[in-house]
Amino acid sequence: MLSRIESLKRDVSAAMEVYELHRAARAIEDFVVTDLSRWYVKLVRDRLWKEGEDKDKLAAFKVLHEALSTSVALMAPMTPHISDVIYTNLNGRPESVHMVSWPAFDPRWIDPKLEEGMNLVREISETVARIRQESNLNLRWPVKRAVIKAESDEVIESLLSLKDPLLSQNNIKDLQLVPAGEEWDEMILSVVPNPNAIGKVYRQWSSKIAVLLKNRPAKTIKAGIDKGEYSLGIEGQLVKILPNMVSFTSTLPPDVVSAEFSKGIIYLDLEQTPALESEGFSREIIRRVQQMRKDMGLNVEEFIRVEIECSRRVEGFLESWKDKIARETRARHFEIADSPRGDYIVEWNIESEAMVIGLTSLKMKQGMDTLTSISGISPDKAMKLVDAGYSSVEHMKEASTEDFAIVEGITKLDAKRIYDSLHKDDVKPVDAPAAPAAVAPQPGASEQAPPAPAGPAPQPQMTFLERLRKIEGLDQTVALAVYDAGYVSGQTLMNAAVGDLMKVKGVSESIAIMLIEHFISEPSPGARQVRAEIKPAPSVTELERSFSYLVEEDKPEASYTLFLNALSKGMKGYCITRNYPAKIKSKFDLKDTPVIWLSNVGRENAIRPKDLEKLSVSLEQFLSQPGGGIVLLDGLEYLITNNNFITVLRLIQSLRDQVAINQSILLMAVNRSTLESHQLNLLEREVDYTITG
Repeated sequence: MLSRIESLKRDVSAAMEVYELHRAARAIEDFVVTDLSRWYVKLVRDRLWKEGEDKDKLAAFKVLHEALSTSVALMAPMTPHISDVIYTNLNGRPESVHMVSWPAFDPRWIDPKLEEGMNLVREISETVARIRQESNLNLRWPVKRAVIKAESDEVIESLLSLKDPLLSQNNIKDLQLVPAGEEWDEMILSVVPNPNAIGKVYRQWSSKIAVLLKNRPAKTIKAGIDKGEYSLGIEGQLVKILPNMVSFTSTLPPDVVSAEFSKGIIYLDLEQTPALESEGFSREIIRRVQQMRKDMGLNVEEFIRVEIECSRRVEGFLESWKDKIARETRARHFEIADSPRGDYIVEWNIESEAMVIGLTSLKMKQGMDTLTSISGISPDKAMKLVDAGYSSVEHMKEASTEDFAIVEGITKLDAKRIYDSLHKDDVKPVDAPAAPAAVAPQPGASEQAPPAPAGPAPQPQMTFLERLRKIEGLDQTVALAVYDAGYVSGQTLMNAAVGDLMKVKGVSESIAIMLIEHFISEPSPGARQVRAEIKPAPSVTELERSFSYLVEEDKPEASYTLFLNALSKGMKGYCITRNYPAKIKSKFDLKDTPVIWLSNVGRENAIRPKDLEKLSVSLEQFLSQPGGGIVLLDGLEYLITNNNFITVLRLIQSLRDQVAINQSILLMAVNRSTLESHQLNLLEREVDYTITG
């Protein structure tokens, strides 16, 4: 592309100097439409969409910017107004494109051989596209291989140097090049006997010789003939086959199609193997999902959930391509489902295979943008926080530093940075912490009296100074300087900014960070730090009142067994499930036990999964009854899917406390495979016991 940019400068300048504006305009048009839009942008598309700061991506953007800026500068004399608008959007310095010097070309960047090779690749690509169209095979379906018979060694050398773009732009898996002057060895060679020529020499054996020739390998016969002659044995006699007695024809192997281009012949092997079909279906699904994203009006950086219903055959094809599909469509979750759910559901027919695709917007972009704008928060850390439920600014502002810090991969300092950034406008910033107030003199004391000797500092302050001095790696004089600057408690250091601490003599950035992290990591009084005791399901037969339990199992069997056992002992029960209540009552013989259905269907005994307030009220009413009872929450992962994880966690904390007060039991069933590891860890910390099914 850099070579083409310099060539464009040269050609347009030459045309302008002789006032051939039509030639100059055509050169610019051909460059922008053909070289840039239809070719270069397609070549670098994957590089442009790489996440994060990538050198390859930045190089592609730099070249693209150079191509556009040059094109606009060359267009300016012919299209002054639109060129100025485009230039302003691209650069803005200087203020107008008409203030820019005329682009001068640098011959050192021009590589005619490379440009000719790329033109040849584009010609071959057009030939391949024509073959695909005639064979009814679109570009999304990969081709097993291409074999090119070139007319010269220079063509082979050129194609070898540009092999990658040739394969990638035509979705071809392999490239074979046949040396100039040779035939492709997989062509099917057939021998055609000449009865007239054979009959003139061998009258009575003419038909037998023809049959023998057809049954012999054509390549062997041709090799002999090329050397001068080929011999056959017939009825004890040696028969010589002369060149005029036979001719040869070549036919293509099965599933192979050929076409000519200016520098040779290309053979395409269109055989579809299971691996190629797998990739083809995956690319088709990617295209459909992208179309659905467009129909939904989603931002290109928004994340989604994809659920797809398809045949067993297609499901097998997709198994090894799930990650690729998810990456290409920005899907955080990609699942095969019997009844796909989503904000937008569409039926598709792909190669006679019926499919149903459901898309749900995860509305994560706002949260990602907010978090990645904070210094020190990488896209990976931001993704972990959003996965933990912090998908909007409102949810983030509800959280404390401790809430952020318990997310896997987030350090205490990261948590503080996030909290400070979100709440920077809540309070008026203070330049420096206030120093300890001076002690006022006692009323009536003589102004001439000498000051009383200073007594010992109050014990709490001395205790904190001692704590500072005992911090490993902190110099004693620096500890005293920090204390004298007004940092007289762990809370003042937790709330301090790194920049403020660095104003204290002897405190570097690393020491400031160490101090903040040290006191952030100290457990808060009364904090719930102990993780629940884990017990296997068979060992648990009795549930204790005022306790909460998390049952981790693929199917809610053990949880219902424990629930029924409690009911048999006379406890009142309250069941919340995402399954149809009639089925649950019938399967477990729940009789008159209330069963609440987590569903968006508007029925009397149903609560929408997003309506956590209504769910909380109904549970409070049950738990406040005299004698308490047992609550079974079957479908915890369904609540988490439909709500912010932290919000669900706070609901569980509230229920846990109510259960303890009302001498009741909380039993929650969860499929651990549906949750992230850090989410499961947080749930286990909020209960008294974890039971593994």
